[in-house]
This record gives sequence, structure tokens and C-alpha cells, in this order.
Amino acid sequence: MKNLFYLLLLPLMVMMAACDEDDPAPIPGFENKDLLEWEVVSNSNPEYIHANYSSPDPGCGVPKLFYIDAKVSEGHVVVRCTNGTDLTLGDIAYEGKYTMAECMCLVTQIDSNTFDFEFLPTEKSANQYLDIKGTFDNKSTKTTFIITRIAE
Repeated sequence: MKNLFYLLLLPLMVMMAACDEDDPAPIPGFENKDLLEWEVVSNSNPEYIHANYSSPDPGCGVPKLFYIDAKVSEGHVVVRCTNGTDLTLGDIAYEGKYTMAECMCLVTQIDSNTFDFEFLPTEKSANQYLDIKGTFDNKSTKTTFIITRIAE
């Protein structure tokens, strides 16, 4: 019985050790050098709206994601891309504004590199994602924004 336990434990240990390398290979297509970089320009309610641009597992080369969690009925977060050009809301047809209906968030492109995420009144919790595509170093790339509304 003890040998069976160790036999089942061995594959788990091998998988866990794969992310302990000093310089892991990044996920193809998401090398960190090709990522758009973002900064939060303003946040109308930092106590209840949290904006974070990070990787869930940078040691394994997982690309950065932009998380915006809102536990308010209304508010704004303005973000700016610091290194990209030709930014668009992915493959969405829009004219400067786009409403994320599930999480009641109005996204407005203020200028070529700046976006305003306005949280509209809602009483339900929801999750939705949005890709913002652009060009960096003559390569097409994108950042995924994950918007989470938390009902009060």
C-alpha cells in the first residue's frame, strides 16, 4: 500500500517541480517582452475598486492579466497603456464606447492609449473578460482584462 502511495505521488511531484526552474520557458505567443504594459491613471474609489495588473503564476511564464474587482454600485477606473500603439477592444465593433452587459461596465476609449471602465448601478455579481489588442515592437499583442462585480 505504501509503494502504491509513492507511485501515485511521483507524477504530482514531477509536475510541481516543473515550475521551480530558474528560467522557465514562457507560454508560446506570450513572451513577457511582447506584453502591453498598463498603469492605473485614476480610481474613483480605491477602497472598493481594486485594479491589479499581474500574472497568476509568473514563475511558469503565465502572461499578465489585468484584474478589476468592483464592490460598489458605481465608480470609475482609468487605465493607460504605456508602451503600445493602435489599441482596440479586440474584435468588438464599437465607436469609442462598449458596454459589458454581464458586469454592467461601460468601457470608453478616451484616447489612443487610455480606457475608462465605468461601473454602472447593478445588484448582481458577475464576471466578464475583455481583450484589448494593440501593437508593441511591431508585433500584435493583447491584454486580457477580467472584470468582476461583487454585489453589495
